[in-house]
Amino acid sequence: VTQFSSWLCLALKNIAKEMRKGFNSLAILVAWKIRKHRNECVFNGANPSASLVLQSVANESIICCSAGACALAKISVEFA
Repeated sequence: VTQFSSWLCLALKNIAKEMRKGFNSLAILVAWKIRKHRNECVFNGANPSASLVLQSVANESIICCSAGACALAKISVEFA
């Protein structure tokens, strides 16, 4: 957790102020999806897959943007 929070603080300093809220949302979403996938692997015997995690993040971000996550939608457009 310490390494992640250190990385997040450093990354936020390099992100334009108007994009920070979206970046925070994306960072939390990615961390959450990694944790969920890890739990699937540990507790249900799933095979580790970075591509599965990335697809899950993409799908969830689409849902969040559709539900009105404007800041996430803005950062998604910037990095697309």
